[in-house]
Amino acid sequence: MRRYLIHPGDYAIGENEKCYGDMAAKGWKLRRRGAFLSSFERCEPQQLRYRIELASPALFDDDLTLPEEQRALYEESGWQFVTRCGLVNVFCAPAGSDAPEFYSDPVSQAATLKALRRSYLLSWLPVTLSCLLLLLFAAGMRDDSFSQALTALKAQWTLELARNTAMMLLLCLLVVWGIVSNLYGAIHTMRLCRRLKKGHPLDHAPSGRHLPYRLFAALCWLGMLCMLLLMLWQWKQTQHTALPAQSDDPYLLLQELGFEGEPHYWSGDEGNDVSQIPSLAARVWDTRQSMTCGDDFVWLYQEVFLFSSPQRARDIVPALMVSSTFGQSQEAFTPLSVEGLDGAWQSGLDFVALKGNCVSYLTFSEYEGESQALLLETLSQKWAKVLP
Repeated sequence: MRRYLIHPGDYAIGENEKCYGDMAAKGWKLRRRGAFLSSFERCEPQQLRYRIELASPALFDDDLTLPEEQRALYEESGWQFVTRCGLVNVFCAPAGSDAPEFYSDPVSQAATLKALRRSYLLSWLPVTLSCLLLLLFAAGMRDDSFSQALTALKAQWTLELARNTAMMLLLCLLVVWGIVSNLYGAIHTMRLCRRLKKGHPLDHAPSGRHLPYRLFAALCWLGMLCMLLLMLWQWKQTQHTALPAQSDDPYLLLQELGFEGEPHYWSGDEGNDVSQIPSLAARVWDTRQSMTCGDDFVWLYQEVFLFSSPQRARDIVPALMVSSTFGQSQEAFTPLSVEGLDGAWQSGLDFVALKGNCVSYLTFSEYEGESQALLLETLSQKWAKVLP
């Protein structure tokens, strides 16, 4: 029989030792320590002393294990090695045994925190580099300035938040939790290091429980679990189907614009399909349709968002313009006056239409002004019928 417990962070040396000792007294002996969870196996209740020794590898040293001679010395002194994870090595001995403490001088123990403190500081490096690379990639792909790349990333974030709300909130919670936990761990480690250097010995049974941080961590993990479940629900409810001959949903079909011909598929069965996404922020329809009409080839791409309020629909319009295929900026779009629509804009083959809670981004292959005007007029007429 086994039991799992979320243990304190690596920085909380005394708290981890007390946690493992308390579990042993309740009849659960530590079996393995992981990155976030410790596993315990059922045993007779017993009084055990647990001690944690941190490995002190050199910078860029991949070997995080304790030197064999150091581990052998502890075992000869009466300490039994239990498990390790990262820099943390856990030993135990029966309570009341003559197994000596690892350190009689707190100053010497402070030196063992160097690698732990460094690991918290270095943990910021990949996050910072990833953000910089993302910005540089966005700027390079669009041949934009740095500020324009920021605008493009903000637009993509806004759209993804509407399309995949649960997934984006899960990522937000992961980032917030990672930042706060690393910052908290770094501060706690530095405070502990200062206390040891001042000659204060490590408290192996601290009374402090770090309740504010533990409450914050619990809420983050609960939020991430909820977002994960909602993300799986959205994935399960998303429908990918072939485009119907007629539809009462708020997207257009080429047939409604007067085109008749044979469906054209880009590769295999791809194309001429619709995805219906029940995101938390909006209902989303994503369609692709292409058709061969005699010697002509026409295609229409649409993404329709149906929000719970008109304000949220208006707020996403700039993001659709910035992330459009051809326009790629708000300035590139020209306002149009279309009866029945609250707003309409065009940039070449790209269109954005707004009415009430609904907003649509369209890319239409027809360059002729008559066909382009018909596109928005037909969309206005259809929305008047199908929108609530």
